[in-house]
Amino acid sequence: MVNTAKRNAIIFNLSLVGLCILSCVLFAQLFFNGCIWWECAPARSFDVLDLELPSHLFPDKAIYNSIHLDDDDNPKTLRSSGQTIYWDGRKGLAIYIVDRYATSKNALQNFERTKVSFFSNWNNSILWYKPEELTYVSPLADNFFWGCGYITRSDYRCGMVAQYQEFLLFFNATISEKMSYADFQGIVTFIDENISDHLYHRSER
Repeated sequence: MVNTAKRNAIIFNLSLVGLCILSCVLFAQLFFNGCIWWECAPARSFDVLDLELPSHLFPDKAIYNSIHLDDDDNPKTLRSSGQTIYWDGRKGLAIYIVDRYATSKNALQNFERTKVSFFSNWNNSILWYKPEELTYVSPLADNFFWGCGYITRSDYRCGMVAQYQEFLLFFNATISEKMSYADFQGIVTFIDENISDHLYHRSER
């Protein structure tokens, strides 16, 4: 009887120690990676910096800045990068942001947040419209939205936000004679094909 009680006590203590170890491991995983194993995005053979936009996509004599890492105060963002390009005496501006999140769910949440916060008329929360000239449809994005509207009375812009698994890509640019709808759509097409190639083809080579 004594031996049975002692054996049960040992089993209980070992189980308690195992549970504590497992809890510590799960906490560390959540703290350092922002997710639990089965939710975490897989390891990738490329980085957000590999998704840079090349200079030839933009008007001649544009002030071209290479993509760079950004500080992001969102704890769910694993890597955040940004790129800006100016042209026409800085009257034209393109902004490109690539974020990688711990999970696809986090990327989706920020897709929805960006769609609401940016793609609206800035004083009445009405979603921007999509001109008929913009016809491209992403074949592989999990979520994709684009539209055009005025940020200010003199700044008419088009923007695109798209989610690809744990990645969120955001691009917007001034639309004018030097950046037409066709030019903008060409850049969006490049962005979509580039991230799709990295995600769905490179790993198969």
